[in-house]
Amino acid sequence: MQYHILNGDALKAQIPTDKITGNLIVCRECLIDGNIEGDSLMEFWDNRSEFMEKNYGIGVGRYNEHALPEFQKILELRKEDVVNLWFGDDLFCQMNLCFIIHLLDVIGLRDNIFLVKAQTDNWQEFGGMSATELVTAYENKKAMTSEEFQLILDCWKAFQQNDLAQLEILSKTPTANFPFFQEVIQAHIDRFPKNGALGRPQQQLLAIQEKLKTTKFGAIFKAFNQTEGIYGFGDLQVKAMFEGLKKARA
Repeated sequence: MQYHILNGDALKAQIPTDKITGNLIVCRECLIDGNIEGDSLMEFWDNRSEFMEKNYGIGVGRYNEHALPEFQKILELRKEDVVNLWFGDDLFCQMNLCFIIHLLDVIGLRDNIFLVKAQTDNWQEFGGMSATELVTAYENKKAMTSEEFQLILDCWKAFQQNDLAQLEILSKTPTANFPFFQEVIQAHIDRFPKNGALGRPQQQLLAIQEKLKTTKFGAIFKAFNQTEGIYGFGDLQVKAMFEGLKKARA
């Protein structure tokens, strides 16, 4: 069987299923934000649902009904299935991809894995692509090598342990299918400066606010995406950072 694992419901709505056949599975998570600890999948998902409820008002029941069933579909795949991974190059996508690779490793599925990449600007990802462009992206998919699989798997472990030093080492591994990997990992490391200063995203938000001379979130969010698209943050994540800065300066 052929499966497509998509990073978000927006992409699911774009896929021309008459031309791209197979079962669709949606990754409904944002693992660059919040607690990703857990010695088991059950503990991990408990931590995620608790974080979502506390920070975004998404109840545990909602998380369990909306996100978990899709992950369960991945855990039910067979080793002979073909898996196409539709993930962009930004940090949001790459961190979610790392977790998906972890799930595939759990069930021992390491072969017949393909990477589908957007054919547009690397930070714009699949948004705005036409059905024809999506078909072209699919036709140009690349097989994921065993070395790449292990690299991404190791990165998930380092992400989960917040081992920035190990992430930096891993990011320097040459890999044809992940041309922006080192740049993206560095962007993640820059979120946690050693000197106690604000992280790169927060610094950029303050700089944008000063430049635009406004506190209107819409304008600031738009400018942030233009300069820091490498993170792939959605409005919820940027809004949380923005509000946190306002409180800290009050």
